[in-house]
Amino acid sequence: MWFGGRRQCNACSGVVLIRSLRSRTKRVIKPAVFSPKDGPMSPRNNGGPAKVDSMVARPAEMSRSEAVAHLLRHLDDPAALRRNPLAAHFFSGNTGSRARLPAAEREALGRVRKLVRAAAEALRHSGRDDTRQFRAERQYAILLRCDLGRELHAKVAADLSLSLRQFYRERRTAREWVAARLAQPPESNVSVPPAHVDFDPYEFKIAHAHTLHDAGNYDAAIDLLRGLIDCVDNPARRLDVYCLLANFFIDDRRYAHAHLTLQAARECYAALAHTHVENIAELRGRLEAATAKRHWANGDIAAALDANEKAIRAFREDRFRAGNDADAQLARALIELANGHVSIGRFASAQSVLEETRRVLGDVASPPPSLQAQFLIALGFAQSNALEGMDEAVPTLRAALEIARQQRLGKEAIFAMAGLSLHAEFHGDAPTATAYIRDCLTLGESVLTPFDRSNLVLRMLELEATSDRARDAIVKAPGIRDQFPLESIGWNRAVLFSAMGSLTIGDFATAQQVSRAAADVAARKNTMRTYGAALRIYAAASEALNRHDLARPAIERAVEVLETSGSPYILLLSYETSTRITGNRGHALSAHDLRTSAFRPLQYAGTRRGLGEFVPERSLPATGGSEQG
Repeated sequence: MWFGGRRQCNACSGVVLIRSLRSRTKRVIKPAVFSPKDGPMSPRNNGGPAKVDSMVARPAEMSRSEAVAHLLRHLDDPAALRRNPLAAHFFSGNTGSRARLPAAEREALGRVRKLVRAAAEALRHSGRDDTRQFRAERQYAILLRCDLGRELHAKVAADLSLSLRQFYRERRTAREWVAARLAQPPESNVSVPPAHVDFDPYEFKIAHAHTLHDAGNYDAAIDLLRGLIDCVDNPARRLDVYCLLANFFIDDRRYAHAHLTLQAARECYAALAHTHVENIAELRGRLEAATAKRHWANGDIAAALDANEKAIRAFREDRFRAGNDADAQLARALIELANGHVSIGRFASAQSVLEETRRVLGDVASPPPSLQAQFLIALGFAQSNALEGMDEAVPTLRAALEIARQQRLGKEAIFAMAGLSLHAEFHGDAPTATAYIRDCLTLGESVLTPFDRSNLVLRMLELEATSDRARDAIVKAPGIRDQFPLESIGWNRAVLFSAMGSLTIGDFATAQQVSRAAADVAARKNTMRTYGAALRIYAAASEALNRHDLARPAIERAVEVLETSGSPYILLLSYETSTRITGNRGHALSAHDLRTSAFRPLQYAGTRRGLGEFVPERSLPATGGSEQG
């Protein structure tokens, strides 16, 4: 037969198959609990946060940069500061609690804070010209508001018109200044100039491009980067611009432009590879990450996985040079790889990648809230597709949504709600699933890239295809399909949902024909999750047309594929279809087990909120965000 595979009809196979499926999803990652007071993000152990201090055995083990970072995180903690080489000499050997400090410790804490403030004031007045003074003022504001005032990094960065990447670069420079000042003997009046305080137009233009992109002005952002390529002499920076430009092209669904840009980027990298460039591993990682994004969008799965792995290896290599920045880049690359594995049904691989992501994030001092939320969202999607992790998916996604609410992260809020929509659908709550996506689409008009919006529209198409709006879904499917590259994952899923709609309205001949076309593409592209789902629809349509000779082998192959590459929910539907077509008793038992244990009805009260809580007012469109669950 055209769909291949072996035939199987074992009355006792159902229980064995469920046990096998549970064994492959047994290792479930629990979400990390993030707290800005914990320092580096770390998973909770036995109900309590993994303290940074437990990783610091003796003051001598810290470098100067590590010591000042530790000091600034623990300005109010005498127990931690006693172990800090820059502050230990201020404290006596007495112990005290935060609730009631001895007078000597209160005085020592005050002296440390005064020294930090004095270092910040010295930095503020260190500029020798207008441009240096401007940057020194910014670094002073970061020290005063974030380290001494404990304000949120994202808020301060926004107030200073900085991207988070530039913010952390400025913060690192400010900390180097403080470290140098605190390392001086008290009587020394030698002025140590801050590192890298020169005005750099390149960085401001990159930040401006990000601002334009985030505001939805893609043409202006792209034009700015194109102009920057022509005036940047540094080849490493030119490569950096090429990678960013390729990402912007993909976000705007301009895939041919992205392909040409990546070709130019590879030529630029080839010229750099034989020269001494300090951050060559980082540049290689960015190039491969952009390449992977292009391949994922195009549906070239093998090439995407290969590029993702190359990016991850490069960022791992760069960790020894760049530390915290490289850790964050590595974490992002791992999250992208995990999301890719989920999209093609490799859920065990996604879980493994997320385990490494958690370890990497544990090494990131003060990780950006957006990165925390992105990790939790990826974890929530993976848990939704694992039998043993389903109960953890909603708390994980709610935690991501709460970070988005606190930090006003519109994009992350949308993705968290999309994950909750998926979970609601899996548990038979189609109205809530649809309401989530409707809210996401309303908000996404001003927050998401065209590429991300296309995926949201595709998700709504899936929900409509099995509802009383199936006819509308069939009409809309071709237009949605054409928003994706030919035969990509999104393109083929739009075809699949069209077949699903035809099945819903009883047009079995069309459902059979279209689902077979979707299965052919999925087999060719090795997207087995879509392949198994398409076979299930083909089998159901063939049965309705009294073509049992086609239906039986198709559903047996669908079950075989989905047991290793499908979500438990689609597997449940396949078991039920198989029971009806083949009478396989084992599949009937498996379906009953899944239906009564994994997919029992859940309560969603309180998970949907007014959209105004999740995004800045400037990006909030008019909406009727509901409070109902």
